Amino acid sequence: EILHTAIPAIVTGAFLTYLVAQSSWYSERVFKLLFVALLVYTVVKTFVRKTRIEEKELPFSFKRYTSIGLLTGVASSLSGLGGGVVMIPLFRNILKMDMKKAASVSIGAIPILLFPMLLLYAFGTPVQTDNFYNWGYLTPSFVAPVAVGLWLGTTIGLKISKRITNQSLQFIFAALLSILIIKYTIEIFVT
Repeated sequence: EILHTAIPAIVTGAFLTYLVAQSSWYSERVFKLLFVALLVYTVVKTFVRKTRIEEKELPFSFKRYTSIGLLTGVASSLSGLGGGVVMIPLFRNILKMDMKKAASVSIGAIPILLFPMLLLYAFGTPVQTDNFYNWGYLTPSFVAPVAVGLWLGTTIGLKISKRITNQSLQFIFAALLSILIIKYTIEIFVT
């Protein structure tokens, strides 16, 4: 499940990132408006959703996981956000996954999605600043604390998620999406 989602996300994410960098068709403001609309829809659907106790998760389907991966790559490359913002709602709505499994598959995809981008930035054209040593576009003194925080946060988050209910996890996810909605809305209208 993780590989069938992450690998297509890498392909579309890298391709679309290249297209955005090489052309002038991308409008950050327009995309942020679309992304805010998608996030609002996801939050509303989360709170309005009827209980899913009677719904069973759909069996594994290469096409469904690949489609979710492709959409994840597109959204991640255009928004700069991690794929979980896209993957979790798609897993829940299309595959009928419960919240805990959707979050686990999404978290499992993080290292797979992260590694190619890390290599791309690490071996990019070296950038030297006055006070910092860089590996390509990466500054180890900034990357290391973020990596440690990501590892600790993921480890702690997975342990906590095993102890809380699906409903609580769903509420936390909706709260995080609401924060993103506020952030993007401010960026759209202030910038």
